Amino acid sequence: MPTAVLARQYRQEHPAAAPDADPDSHLNLTVLQDSIVSGIRQSLLILMAAVGLVLSIACANVASLSMARATGRAKEIAMRAALGASRGMLVRQLLGESVLLAAAGAALGAVLANRVVAWLVRSGGAALPGFQPVRVDLAVLGFTAVVGVATGIAFGLLPALPASRPDLNSVLRDSGWGTTGGARCHRARGVLVAAQVALSIVLLIGAGLLIESFRRVASINPGFDPQHGVTMRVNLPPAKYPDGARRVQFYREAIERISAIPGVRSATASMALPLMANLYSPVLADGQPFVQIARRPLVQWNAVTPGYFQSLGIPIDRGRDFSWSDDERAPRAIVVSQSIARRFWPNEEALGKHLTFTRFQAPYEIVGIVGDVKNTGLESDPGMVMYSSYPQWTFPGMSITLRTAGDPHPFERAAQAQILAVDRDQPIAGVRTLDEVVDGVLSQRRQTMYLIAAFAALALLLALVGLYGVMAYFVAQRRMEIGIRRAIGAQGVDILRLVLGQAIRVCLAGIAAGVIAALALTRLIANMLYHVSATDPVTFAAIAIVFLLVALAASYIPAWRATRVDPLEALRYR
Repeated sequence: MPTAVLARQYRQEHPAAAPDADPDSHLNLTVLQDSIVSGIRQSLLILMAAVGLVLSIACANVASLSMARATGRAKEIAMRAALGASRGMLVRQLLGESVLLAAAGAALGAVLANRVVAWLVRSGGAALPGFQPVRVDLAVLGFTAVVGVATGIAFGLLPALPASRPDLNSVLRDSGWGTTGGARCHRARGVLVAAQVALSIVLLIGAGLLIESFRRVASINPGFDPQHGVTMRVNLPPAKYPDGARRVQFYREAIERISAIPGVRSATASMALPLMANLYSPVLADGQPFVQIARRPLVQWNAVTPGYFQSLGIPIDRGRDFSWSDDERAPRAIVVSQSIARRFWPNEEALGKHLTFTRFQAPYEIVGIVGDVKNTGLESDPGMVMYSSYPQWTFPGMSITLRTAGDPHPFERAAQAQILAVDRDQPIAGVRTLDEVVDGVLSQRRQTMYLIAAFAALALLLALVGLYGVMAYFVAQRRMEIGIRRAIGAQGVDILRLVLGQAIRVCLAGIAAGVIAALALTRLIANMLYHVSATDPVTFAAIAIVFLLVALAASYIPAWRATRVDPLEALRYR
């Protein structure tokens, strides 16, 4: 296999590069595209499913309205059939109208999508990692055209087929009393509305679960205080800063200058920031049996300057912070997180113990123990982290962070000016607040939640429009019946109960089907949820109750109109 050959060749050429060259190590190859989109693949698939559900609801809505329209045109269609029009001609006429309607909708949707995507690109929310921003191109337009025509045909046939076979005797004899289309059409419209309700319930429950999950993730304590903090990235050129002494001199002077700015409480430099750990090292702890480096546990490693824990708001539990005297001439010192102390010395004091890390065998004394920090993500458990003194381990690329007494934004330019005062040719990148760092970790989850919530709201609106339309048509077609009921003594509350009862039956059927479907489908997003069950009963019950109440509110208007029907006018209705 290619991976085995590459791994063997690497071990032969770099025998001392443990643990990478260890015989037990494995080399895995990943397709570049899969590696780039692996973090967002599931979100994109879920969004595509949400789009499909919204499209289905819209199509069912149009089909229901088309059936009502075809019922209202029953005499016209019957007259055409009586004059010799074949069923195929009638189907083509009705289907052509449906396809034209779908094509117009698709064209309007493409125009709106182009505007919305352009807005998202400007706001920085429509780009894939490593790619140019998302855009509406010919492929997207072609896909939209195909979907528009296909849905126009598929959902246009639903009302066209039954409407193209009119009962000429019953329709043409019905002179002026109107036609309801029969029990079959009533049931078909009821099924379509129930389907819209069911699909809406699925989307609303999914959105509810994601919103609750996001709320819980956003409330997680990251282990540091992001408020009133500003950070920026500095990468020193190796040609200009080839050794540790020059790097230490640059960062020390820059930090001292920034700390002297009025309103700055502290400043520091670190190889990495919380939530963005990218360097690990195998370690051997005091009291642990000696094992080869490839078999030692890995811990996260960060090189920091004095003041790091104060600037990041990380509590020092025991011991001390680093000082600039912890340089290459001083005894080797490290600060560790509580997770390391609990892992290696659960029943002993970790202060004064030693850790040996990287490929060097010199032990480092633990001089401080600090709180755990979420270094690999808010949802992950705090990992083991060790901090080395920057003068003892220098790196050219560091993040300079300062804590301010108030709003950190006004200090961004002042801090950059002080860095440039040390070296006017030094580029500075990635200027942002610590709140923005945390916000960046939440951005993908937030965007997915917003989009699903928007689709769910659209689905709810479409379902309510469909329900309102069916109830309004129900009242209009049964106007004479309602007038007769009123004439023989039915009260307004009786008419209200009649219409709302019809709406409740349709909604309950749709809600029941939607809840059953959601029980199965929400499991697909289970790994996107944090401390929320994919079958959370509170979310399911709340969505069902709220939807029923909103649906009743939407049905109340046609029901109220039914109570205002004048029996004399209804019986004279032609």
